[in-house]
Amino acid sequence: MDVEDWIVGYGAREMWYHNFESMAIRKPGCTSFLRNGIIKPLSVDTSIWSSVFEDGNYPDLSIDERKRIGLGTLKIPESIGENMPLWGNLEQLENYLTEHNAELIKPYWIISITGLLEDLEHKSPREEWPRFEPTKPGNREEAWRLIGYDINSRYNECCLTGTCFEGNEEHIRSLRNQWGPHLNEYHLFTDIKQAIEFRDLQNCEHPNEAPHFVYGIWLIKDVKR
Repeated sequence: MDVEDWIVGYGAREMWYHNFESMAIRKPGCTSFLRNGIIKPLSVDTSIWSSVFEDGNYPDLSIDERKRIGLGTLKIPESIGENMPLWGNLEQLENYLTEHNAELIKPYWIISITGLLEDLEHKSPREEWPRFEPTKPGNREEAWRLIGYDINSRYNECCLTGTCFEGNEEHIRSLRNQWGPHLNEYHLFTDIKQAIEFRDLQNCEHPNEAPHFVYGIWLIKDVKR
């Protein structure tokens, strides 16, 4: 299935924190994940997958605790592009990370986030993010590797992970049976068709959070420590 996408921006995300089981609010009849056996949930939403910058926030961790374990503490410049916390210029991002290399003592990924052009057609003026602004580079490169597709609400909240899927046990079992097999080890879709179908389902079931958006997450560089 061919779709047109565009680059929303670039980021740097931690790749060492694995205490993801505590992220979601849990209560009887709810589940946080649509499949088991994942390595680590990744998302455009920094409350799910923390940035190395101080814009991320895990709901189960205080600011002091985040600083103690080194999550999202690197100061972010004031002007990095129109789609903060993403950067509009990849070279500037990489240069800044190099300058602050001594502060980055644990592994992280440099990534690109893409959006579908068709989603922009349904975005109303109330959705300020993401803005359709030029980036540098402005097109995906062949060397970048697709990690998967995420689905977020108009509030930029992840619809795949960290959400409490409410309903009776039969409904939850149905969701897991239908969508779980299409998610990879990072709890992301690998097939754009399935991602779009899930987006459309979210638009129908959660109209107050619509429109929902499909985002691609692409690995540019794996920085090991």
